[in-house]
Amino acid sequence: MSPTLSFQLVPSTRAPSVARAHVREFLAVNGATNGDASDLQFTSLLLTSELVTHAMEHGGKDAGDMVLALDLAAHTLRAELSLDDVALPIDVAPSGDRQIVCGLAVIDSLARRWGGDHTGRGTCLWFELDAGCA
Repeated sequence: MSPTLSFQLVPSTRAPSVARAHVREFLAVNGATNGDASDLQFTSLLLTSELVTHAMEHGGKDAGDMVLALDLAAHTLRAELSLDDVALPIDVAPSGDRQIVCGLAVIDSLARRWGGDHTGRGTCLWFELDAGCA
């Protein structure tokens, strides 16, 4: 069974920082950082910030329940942010809002895979990174 962690975030300006702290601890506890500020740690913290910031910028305090789930399996770290009651932009195609393109473009350029879906309850955004031997 792969290591997993799921936690609820309160929609606030502190949400990205709180999410990064959980990701940092999850990676350390599961030996995915070798005690160093590894590429996996750096990139996962950056992309987590981008996901949560994207949610806060476009969903704001009306984001409702916001849950970040982490899974470390088959040499892959998967982070999934689910929001109830919010339909977030999930496309990096050029649009009138350059900020959407910039935030998700960072994820697009660094993640092995990423995506988003509008669910019946809201939006789910996720990314995957190679986790080496973790």
